[in-house]
Amino acid sequence: MTILQRDCGRIGELMLRIREEQMTALEQAQLQRFIGDAAEFIAQVWPTEHQTMGEEKVREFVADSVRLCSTHGVESEDLVLSLINVVLALDLDPKEFVSQAWVEQVLKNDELDEDDKIEELERRTDELLLSNESE
Repeated sequence: MTILQRDCGRIGELMLRIREEQMTALEQAQLQRFIGDAAEFIAQVWPTEHQTMGEEKVREFVADSVRLCSTHGVESEDLVLSLINVVLALDLDPKEFVSQAWVEQVLKNDELDEDDKIEELERRTDELLLSNESE
């Protein structure tokens, strides 16, 4: 069993020890909190899509979006929400979204940090939506 030690300051000789399974449980709790918050965000900002998908599918959609982001180095909750906006604006699910050549090109660009990746996806999405409106 691996024990992760986090030096959280000493009180006398006491040091907090967090076991790996405890860290996993904490991360899982944080993920579930974020999924709930993101589902609420979708209900407020994308009410039609939320109603169409239903709560369970929305939560799956958010979990898929988190996995997609994590795979490509995007870990900020705000940036994950931005990606969710992009995916919903294009009326795709995360798996369809990432299969788009231009999306894959941006996400796999190691020269871009997480902020730049999301900004580029937002910029290209805006261009795509504007070009579709003018057709």
